[in-house]
Amino acid sequence: PRLAVGVGGARNFSTNRTRSTTGPSFALGTVDYTHAVADAVFKWAGFAAQAEWLWRGASVDALKGSDASGQRASEGTRAGWGYVGQASYLFERPFEVVGRYARLKAEDDAAAAFVSDTRDRGQELTAGLNYYAQGHALKVQTAWTARSAPGLKLDAADHTAQIALDASF
Repeated sequence: PRLAVGVGGARNFSTNRTRSTTGPSFALGTVDYTHAVADAVFKWAGFAAQAEWLWRGASVDALKGSDASGQRASEGTRAGWGYVGQASYLFERPFEVVGRYARLKAEDDAAAAFVSDTRDRGQELTAGLNYYAQGHALKVQTAWTARSAPGLKLDAADHTAQIALDASF
């Protein structure tokens, strides 16, 4: 058996980016973001399980000021938390089955679009099948993912399917 455990944290001071280091810029100022993450991976005899928790906090709920025309304006920050759980089993090479569940939730006072997106599509269920023709050097990966509101409402979910060929030289 193998077990790995990790924790991490970061602070981004005076960023003008909505997603801390990426995304559009704030027009009304800057914000400090604090990040925290913890994860664990367990592997044994072809079975693997992973769990991850993540959190991002903002120094203010919203930046307030005036826009170019002098009208009062507000820009919400993107604070929230989430978790991921994934399990897989590698059968006699070369096939692997994978299942993953993830949840993302915005803080109630975060940016309205972020709150709406995590409320409507903040839950994710994924199933996949992988074929390792030559280990990780040549593999085909497939996955089906459903993103939905809480409660696994699959009939109202956004469904995607993907197939990828990964070749390393």
